[in-house]
Amino acid sequence: SSSEAFSNLVQSLNALEISVRVDSPDDHEQHSSTTNSNGASSSNGKHNGDALCVDLIDDRKKPEEDDSFFDVTIDLMTRYRSLPIPQRGKGIEFEVSKLLDPISFTRPYYDEEEELFAEWALPLTFFTLQPEIIITLLSAILLEKKVAIISPNLRLLSAVVLSFQPLIRPFVYQSVVIPLLPQKMTNFLQAPVPFVVGLTAIPPSWDCPSDVFYLDIDKSMITYIERVPLLPHSKDLKSKIRKSVSSLKKTFGKSPPFKTTKEQMVFVSAISSSFATYFSNLFAKFHTYTICDVTDRLNPMSVFMRDSFILDL
Repeated sequence: SSSEAFSNLVQSLNALEISVRVDSPDDHEQHSSTTNSNGASSSNGKHNGDALCVDLIDDRKKPEEDDSFFDVTIDLMTRYRSLPIPQRGKGIEFEVSKLLDPISFTRPYYDEEEELFAEWALPLTFFTLQPEIIITLLSAILLEKKVAIISPNLRLLSAVVLSFQPLIRPFVYQSVVIPLLPQKMTNFLQAPVPFVVGLTAIPPSWDCPSDVFYLDIDKSMITYIERVPLLPHSKDLKSKIRKSVSSLKKTFGKSPPFKTTKEQMVFVSAISSSFATYFSNLFAKFHTYTICDVTDRLNPMSVFMRDSFILDL
């Protein structure tokens, strides 16, 4: 996925902090050790045979050395950003360095945004949260509550924030989604509109708005001023996904890997299909609860019988 490719890029950038020099066997007789300006020992000679000398960059880098690494990083990001977008179903490769394997990315053919969210975000969400918490979170989002999700782990935080969109299909969330809200913008939680935002923490001195639905990922704890009505027949939905969620968690180690395996995607697809089937069945007869008045053909009016629809659920 694109998030996986970006993670590989970050790891590659970290790897570039190691400068590599391959020694020539022709000059193996000359070898002496000197100390560079940073106090790190380095070799100005050659080793016997095809030796590979690795000089670790000292933490006490000079400002110009920091600037040099920053320039390399900007150059890599610029080249990465300038890559052409592949056609649907096609892939591209990005070479970070001749010393590192290229990063490959394949663009999905259908529903690419939601498919990428599902491939990367859903495994982490199902690994981290219990089915009860996930269903309660979806209930709050579909009821257009203000939702704030909290975790200092940026990987888990962004995954949980983005994972709800493929789970509520065929619905499409129409309000604000911010995977990571800056600490200086916590006043956004007072906005009079529905939203789903991610926070690394809430400042202790800050007075939290009481009308916001808070989910602490690390504690698996929900804080809200009132009880959120759950989705109809949520117990049936929970029982259908519980087995697949349990099987998925068994495929993980102590911590979820960055790359989702094919086996894990099978379980993720099964869980996603359960949610899709649930919502499809829930609204299968929705049209029978609407009355359309076409007396005025230029201005037809439709009325939804909400109370009857809810009673029959």
